[in-house]
Amino acid sequence: MKKSALFLIAVLISLSIVSSLGFQGAIASSSVSGIISSNATWSREAGPWNLTGNVLIENGVTVTVEDGAVVNLNGYYIRVNGTMLVKPGVTINTQAQSGHIEVNGVFSARGTSANPIHIYGAEAYTVWIAPPVYSSIQFSALSTGWNEQSQSGSIIEYSVINSTVITIDTSLKLANNVIDTTIESKNDSPIIYKNTIKAALSITGGSPTITANTFDGGRITFYGDNGQENVVISNNVISKPSEVSGGAAGLWFGGSWGGGGHVLVEKNLITDCYYGIQIFSPNFANLNTALTVKDNAIRNNQVGLYVSNRYNPTVTGNNIVGNVVSVKMVTDYSGQSADISIPNNWWGTTSTSAIDQSIYDFNDDFNLGKVTYTPILTSENTAAYPDSSVPIPSTSPLPTLTPTAEPHSNSTAQPTTQPTQNPTVTSNPTEPTPQVPLSIDWATAVVIALLAVVAVLLAVNILYMRRRAAKP
Repeated sequence: MKKSALFLIAVLISLSIVSSLGFQGAIASSSVSGIISSNATWSREAGPWNLTGNVLIENGVTVTVEDGAVVNLNGYYIRVNGTMLVKPGVTINTQAQSGHIEVNGVFSARGTSANPIHIYGAEAYTVWIAPPVYSSIQFSALSTGWNEQSQSGSIIEYSVINSTVITIDTSLKLANNVIDTTIESKNDSPIIYKNTIKAALSITGGSPTITANTFDGGRITFYGDNGQENVVISNNVISKPSEVSGGAAGLWFGGSWGGGGHVLVEKNLITDCYYGIQIFSPNFANLNTALTVKDNAIRNNQVGLYVSNRYNPTVTGNNIVGNVVSVKMVTDYSGQSADISIPNNWWGTTSTSAIDQSIYDFNDDFNLGKVTYTPILTSENTAAYPDSSVPIPSTSPLPTLTPTAEPHSNSTAQPTTQPTQNPTVTSNPTEPTPQVPLSIDWATAVVIALLAVVAVLLAVNILYMRRRAAKP
């Protein structure tokens, strides 16, 4: 009896040891830093991949991050002068606000609807009263834009992006993602298509096309740099902008510092905002970019159209209905306001007295400009709604320059990719815990724990039986 029990214990302990060894092997990782000067593959099996210093992918070099791999930036950055290909199922954790990716070449992150890429950033506060700053992916003017015809260039699609600002200075394609942090479109002609955006999309330059997106708690802002912008905002749903997105307007238009340029707002649903469309600039002289608001549904907002300063936008073919105030005129800082003409819109009624009651202008405050809205549409414009099946626009990227930037540190170091066991990763306890997938099946861990418990119980039982047998 005793021999059988001892044999069983030995077997259980052996299984536990073997399983533990397997567990130890499953969490092996690889470290990487310095200059990568030849093509490399970061596999799931050799991961997670932990940065121990800043990384430079040299021009002409491709690093492929394979399906399911985990990359931990640990507060360092990756500078991509060559190409970084991120496959479906990859997880990238910056783990600190300073962790970021700089793209001067090609960054291609293409997940699938069934197997998206996850990019987890972090937020930090430089001053407690200031807004938070975030991790980032930065596409410089040197980076290669997306070309739809050749299916090549920089792209992020089918990814879930948290606490990571995306800055765009190239013709990036950003499609079918879920993004909860600011997108900054600075130049060139990016395509922003069919994303769910929960923060602000800020446009300061270039000719971006923003189409078929859902701004769920997010919003769009435009304040141009040089007056040469040519922006198309079409077929989007914009609703309930939150404090995270920075304001109460679904679409905020502030003009441009330079003369010229055009912003087209067409076939969008703008609903459940405090301001549907807000036209405002601290300096009225900046409101010299043409704004066309055509064939939109501006519904159920506190204020449908808010017009400040001496500015007369083109507003026609819209369904402006269900708002507490349809149009609100406001003076500029000098106390002046201009008349505006916004004909051929549907107001939910053909009664001019009812329309007048929904407009706050000269008739309510003699310091304000007057809104002329006739002629009016006699029924709803059924074409004034988003078309979710709209095809993706084509891209025409501008020529790119050859990157010459070097890393700020580790400029002469060679990359290291030696596997290590159980690496220690320092984390800032004030930052959110990165969501890193487990590298072991949880069921295996449970089985190991149960085997260990059984072995302990058997050992305790044998000792008890020995003591009992030893008693006279």
